[in-house]
Amino acid sequence: MKEEDLVKQFNLISLAGSAKSSAYEAIEVAQKGDYQRAKELLKDADDILGKTHDIQVEDIQNLVDGKEVDPVNLIDVHAQDHVMSAIEVRNLAEIIINMYQGLRSEFKNE
Repeated sequence: MKEEDLVKQFNLISLAGSAKSSAYEAIEVAQKGDYQRAKELLKDADDILGKTHDIQVEDIQNLVDGKEVDPVNLIDVHAQDHVMSAIEVRNLAEIIINMYQGLRSEFKNE
């Protein structure tokens, strides 16, 4: 594996970790009732995940353009696993935040 590809894959792993951290933090602040901040943190996670998407699209475009692409290896799979789990954590965080918000408003109306 070329060093530049290895760096790219570890960048994906790092970005995915940052996106997950933002999503988990969003859940924590929503639990305390700060829904505005929670939504800002979800936006941060979205922005970070957008960067992972850009990296992946570049690789796919290189393949489509017929450029030489290294075969898939364990690091590629590991990086993709991190990205996919970050996407799922972000999506679940939004559901949890909406539930917190809904429950809080239900209890206020009682």
